[in-house]
Amino acid sequence: MKSFIKMICAAVLLSVIASGCSKEDETPMIQESFKQYKSAILNQDGFTAYYYVDSHTKAYYDDMLDKVMNASEYETKNMSLGSKVIVTMARHSISANTLRGMNGESFFIYAVENGWIGEESVSRLEIAVSNVDKNFAKTHIVDANGEAPFGFTFRKEDKTWRIDLTSMLPMTEMALEEQIKEIGIDEETFIRATLTQTSGFQPDSSIWEPVSL
Repeated sequence: MKSFIKMICAAVLLSVIASGCSKEDETPMIQESFKQYKSAILNQDGFTAYYYVDSHTKAYYDDMLDKVMNASEYETKNMSLGSKVIVTMARHSISANTLRGMNGESFFIYAVENGWIGEESVSRLEIAVSNVDKNFAKTHIVDANGEAPFGFTFRKEDKTWRIDLTSMLPMTEMALEEQIKEIGIDEETFIRATLTQTSGFQPDSSIWEPVSL
């Protein structure tokens, strides 16, 4: 009986070991998704970039377009700085008729194809995968300065690892606020200067007003 029990225990142990060894390493697939996303941004390929962003990012761009169309002047001026930049840039750079025909996907694609996502900064970025838990992964950004203590999260959706751009929004907000402090200007002046620089012409008061009116 004892030998039989030992045989069962050994079989169970071997099955556990085999299961652990056969578990697929997701790191190369996450790295490949980031590579494809980065390539799409550098080539201003909005369709491919949209394929590699996750549902959280897609929902964020749905929400941003809704704010472009409907947020009042008061609501716009009280948004976070990052949201304020996106909303005012859309109102300043895209015609009202074009905006009315957009959805979150076409809005994201437009942003990529028109260089709203900084190509220069993306080109220098790599990622190190720090943790994978089922369909969720954390990464650290790696650049010329080394490995940062923060990075993008990824989600495996429809068997593809997709990047969550919203996971970096807090860091983006901090960077923008720090930039304003260093320059020594207020937010509105910063936004107007940014819009002028990206479009080549100065914005008017319509950047604060909803498009739907």
